[in-house]
Amino acid sequence: MDSVTELEGGRALVLDGSWAGEPVKLINVYARSDVELLAEYIRKNPNIRRIPTPGDAKKEVKCTLYMDNITLFCTDGNPVQSLLEACKDFGKASGAKINVDKSQAKLFGHWDL
Repeated sequence: MDSVTELEGGRALVLDGSWAGEPVKLINVYARSDVELLAEYIRKNPNIRRIPTPGDAKKEVKCTLYMDNITLFCTDGNPVQSLLEACKDFGKASGAKINVDKSQAKLFGHWDL
């Protein structure tokens, strides 16, 4: 039996079952991190355009998340400025700080910033 229980700041997924005849209960607590909240803020920002992904899926993306890392995608300088402002605004509101020593910008092609 699977059940999802809402918790403050996230959700918990509880799975009941058996493994090799022994009862098993897996509890996975999903708490929203600062990076997830920042990604949601960026996704909702109309000044930051999505970019198309390769292939036939016709999907678009603004950012991707992995663990406590966020990768932001831009096609020109205006969204870069909007992203920087969004990060500053989010930091002021949440108290979270971006580690600039570990942050990188990778520019492909010609950019006038």
